[in-house]
Amino acid sequence: MSIGALVHNTARGSHAANSRRRKLDYRHFIEALKRKPQAFKGLVFRDDLFPREAYRRTWERLEARLTQREACKTMVGLLELAANHGVEAVLAERLEALLAAGELPDLEQLQKICAAAGAMPRRGCGHADGRSLRHAAWRGGICMNAPAIYDAARMGLMLTELRLPTIARLWAEFTQRSDKEGWPSTRLLGALLEHELAERAKRRIERHRVESHLDPSKTLEAFDFGLVPVVSKAHVMALASGDSWLEKGATILLFGPPGAGKSHLGSGIGHALIDAGYRVLFTRTGEIVQKLQAARQSLQLPSMLAKLDHFDLIILDDLSYVRKDQAETSVLFELNHCHTTSSSDRSNAC
Repeated sequence: MSIGALVHNTARGSHAANSRRRKLDYRHFIEALKRKPQAFKGLVFRDDLFPREAYRRTWERLEARLTQREACKTMVGLLELAANHGVEAVLAERLEALLAAGELPDLEQLQKICAAAGAMPRRGCGHADGRSLRHAAWRGGICMNAPAIYDAARMGLMLTELRLPTIARLWAEFTQRSDKEGWPSTRLLGALLEHELAERAKRRIERHRVESHLDPSKTLEAFDFGLVPVVSKAHVMALASGDSWLEKGATILLFGPPGAGKSHLGSGIGHALIDAGYRVLFTRTGEIVQKLQAARQSLQLPSMLAKLDHFDLIILDDLSYVRKDQAETSVLFELNHCHTTSSSDRSNAC
């Protein structure tokens, strides 16, 4: 007679009323599967471990899109979340939403949300049906009777989820000042939102300046109008505001001998318009003509023109150096035509 070692002890399943059989309790297998997650795929009773239909369908999608190792690791992680955080039903709703959107669950993100939700009290949040506050947080609900104190980690997590980086950086300082000086809640909220909007506008202008390909040193402040007396500074500053001519879709032509400052002046106007909230593209005419011709040959010209139409102003430098053959003239005509007629507020500067 040989004596063997007990590997695993599973609670006996039972038949439920109006059901062929009751599924095994997946919670009994979590610790064993965490040690060897890839064993999940080969389990004879694997389908009996899914607590809800959403979990089974999620496994099918994971198995189809990921490697066996990653699919098993993710599925075991989801079951662990459901078991250890008591969010089986709410997690199933999340998985249903991801399935409908055609997306895979992000286990790391779900773990962070669980960690934040798990720190919340389970009872006493005032829901008529007795749902816990952490369930309200998962569902996106608001519990008005919940404690008003939030630790820094939870607050940072929520603000990151909402994509509010400036408020995430400033809220601790502002709330401390608000408590000290007795600000009303509207003043605190307004101050934080104003800083968030200001930072977003600043980042947007920085992105537009990078995509413009403008020389950062060629601004109107750096242009010496005294060296070019024929150029009216007042006229240039009026153009830099962009109030009228951009809205009319007008074209500006800058003429002069080499070295007179045409490129600098055009770049300066472009920088000023970016500061005013417009999108600008600076390019050498020869370069954009080559790109347009290549796009035409690959049947991508309409797509490229549509992308260029996102800019409020296109500055074409060194226009006179372009050969005037039919092919180059044709794509330039199409660029000018599309950019100035597709919308009333698209302009070119040459």
